[in-house]
Amino acid sequence: MTSQHEQTLSEHILSISRHHVRVSHSALVAFSRSLAAVVTGLRVAYLLDISLDALTAEALLGALRQVDALFHTTVFLQTAAGEQTFFLNTCLLDERSVLDDKIWLRLSGGTVEKSCHPPDTVLSALTAIRSTVLGQPSALCRLSDYDAATLVAVAGALLEYPIVYVPSPDLYLLHVEVFTCKVILQGKDEHVLLQFSYPTTFAETPTIRTAAHEATLTDRYTKRLQKTKSEWSGIRVEFNRRFESRLSL
Repeated sequence: MTSQHEQTLSEHILSISRHHVRVSHSALVAFSRSLAAVVTGLRVAYLLDISLDALTAEALLGALRQVDALFHTTVFLQTAAGEQTFFLNTCLLDERSVLDDKIWLRLSGGTVEKSCHPPDTVLSALTAIRSTVLGQPSALCRLSDYDAATLVAVAGALLEYPIVYVPSPDLYLLHVEVFTCKVILQGKDEHVLLQFSYPTTFAETPTIRTAAHEATLTDRYTKRLQKTKSEWSGIRVEFNRRFESRLSL
């Protein structure tokens, strides 16, 4: 894929999306870039931050699939209740495990358990999702009815967060300081590819270090940029520290 091809692809997404997605122009540009990042293989999944129902998403992908065959490897994934919606690159999901290079944090009250392996319920859900989307020729996939804690962890895995929360109901009572990490695509302008946060108290433990995450994320996305010959010139990873009244997932 050439740089010109990707620019044309992004332009097609923006142009066609105008007929399906009713948001501001700036939000539509961000949506188009995020979707292009999934389609071209820069990221496994994009968790939508705009309102888009399943029928509209299916119609949008149907129109885009007429433009470029690349869109046939992208599906719209929706939870049973519709509270979370993703665009997912099925080829990238098949190429590498979303379980790799992760630390799973189980938070319950004042206790924090760290593990290199996901809980059985989360592993089962991810296995089912992979099986479903890889065998799904249509543009729309619906998840089974999972509990909220499982869905939070599943989303973190699909979005390739290096630290994934497996929360409990009292997690939202915590008052914590957090590091927020942004992976930013650099070009003639910038686009936030990935953003996540975690408590400062975990930031410099032996198994969780911001420097290690910076190196891992930079390496991962630089290699993908080189593989796709993206219009973006590089990756910048930055950490910001701030206080939150509750943990941001």
